Amino acid sequence: ASYSIDLFPERRAFKLKTDLTLENTDSEPQTTVILNTRRGFPTTVRIDRGHLQEDYPDLMCSIYRLDPPLMKGESIHLHASVDYAPPAAELTLSNALVLQNGSFLQPDSFTLIGYRRLRELHGKTLRRENNLEDRSAQQPLDPTDQRARQRHMLDPYGHLVYIETVIGTAADQIAVAPGTLVKTWQQKDRQYFQYRMESPTVHNPVILSAKFKVAREVWNGVDTEIYYHPDHAWNVPDMMLGMHRTLEYGSRHFSPYQFSFSRVLEFPRVCNDTRGIAFPGIMPYSESSGFTSDLRDPASFNSAFYVVSHEIAHQWWGYQLLSADVEGGKFLAETLADYTAMMVLEQEFGAEITRRFLRNRTRHYLQSRVAETDSEHPLGRSRIDQDYLFYSKGSLVMYQLRQLIGEDRINTALRNLLQKFGGGNPPYATSLDLLESLRQQTPIEHHQILDELFNQITLFQNQTRGATAQKLANNTWQVTLQVECRKIKSDGDGTELDIPFEQFVEVGAFSQPKEGRRFGEPLYQKQHLLKSGTNSITFNTTERPDTAGIDPFLLLIDRTPEDNVVEVCDP
Repeated sequence: ASYSIDLFPERRAFKLKTDLTLENTDSEPQTTVILNTRRGFPTTVRIDRGHLQEDYPDLMCSIYRLDPPLMKGESIHLHASVDYAPPAAELTLSNALVLQNGSFLQPDSFTLIGYRRLRELHGKTLRRENNLEDRSAQQPLDPTDQRARQRHMLDPYGHLVYIETVIGTAADQIAVAPGTLVKTWQQKDRQYFQYRMESPTVHNPVILSAKFKVAREVWNGVDTEIYYHPDHAWNVPDMMLGMHRTLEYGSRHFSPYQFSFSRVLEFPRVCNDTRGIAFPGIMPYSESSGFTSDLRDPASFNSAFYVVSHEIAHQWWGYQLLSADVEGGKFLAETLADYTAMMVLEQEFGAEITRRFLRNRTRHYLQSRVAETDSEHPLGRSRIDQDYLFYSKGSLVMYQLRQLIGEDRINTALRNLLQKFGGGNPPYATSLDLLESLRQQTPIEHHQILDELFNQITLFQNQTRGATAQKLANNTWQVTLQVECRKIKSDGDGTELDIPFEQFVEVGAFSQPKEGRRFGEPLYQKQHLLKSGTNSITFNTTERPDTAGIDPFLLLIDRTPEDNVVEVCDP
């Protein structure tokens, strides 16, 4: 893939030339090529052997017939050009991709190959209003469908490719794309940059340009860089620390980092409504999410550190391990990136911060599942449009599993998964491969819980009804809890069934918390075997607890988490 783009920030225009080499790696002859463009981008296309067969301008899609058909191993060239300029006058901003200071062109700005299921109408209600049959936003996960493993989620019609990009921009701006900076030069009051990937990578093009200031460091031979607006320097040190800590964690526990560069780039909030996005070796990050966040309170959640850590983790979970384009694919990428970021976060700031993060994830999952207009899927089969599963529930599940079997066992499972599927070529990994790798590292007595976490929808409704503490003669305290336990299985469509509860659950007692903290220091923290209904728990502490309860850090997905921990009273 070769891209040549001229950005004109002062008038919010650009010209883009795309040259792609298309090779048929399938055993069947290819008779057509489907092209997808972006609305409002005038695009001209030329394809070797290609003849326009059908054109759907409202759908931004066209179909070209290949004559003669492309046989296995043969290749052709595609040339596309876009010449975009905004309307001379407009009441609202029609296109925020190219701005006077801060341009951000993502993959959907480029010509995309092949049928894109994500462009279909989704949701049962919307499809029925348009007389369409129900259809999942993503291909169902079928363990027998080996053909589905031939396409990965980031680009279903491409494997690993060489990418070269040349960018022209305003003389006072820096332009960035994936790859090593080969050279830069000035020509007619414009600045040019040439980037080239050192090795084949996922075809996921992106281009940014702005009046950047750059923070540069080196980690183990990797050039680490943060490109930011000069007035937004407050959180750059936290971002750089998050980048280095994640590179260190991933390289130590999973596999070596694959690029000689790692870049975080600020983009204007009007360009995109996401916080951060990962591309090969570069991570665009919204100004509104991290660069301008007020993190001066030491007790605050360091979102700048965390989001950078999550996006850097995608260099393993997304660009080393490619997910097959089936249900569960986003879970494989996003949940594992979140798990990695949680471990790095906890390593740097302690368990209190991580558990506060998990509490917010619990709230988001419980609220979002109520608003689900389609069926809730088990985590291992989460659809691409169910972010409350692969983000929020995924974080909760992986942290619970970490507490159950340990971080070392999980990391061994992930390392083994990368060794088996991390080459970048098909067959691509599915959630079933992750589950099998985890199962091999999980003691057999926990296999049922493993199945519940990934293949079922299981909820809890636990409650601490009372907690008392009585001082003993040896100056210790005897603490007694009365707790109620309930376990619920859901079918995803709202039908629920109580199931027998008999498993180990964490019980905790805490001193009075310091200012700004939810819990005090743990005075007691241990797993107890509990059953459905009423349970009485007794244990001793060295001082009188302030609070105590069941599952205090919400390792289980509890529908009423606020009643798990209560104030300790006298008998």
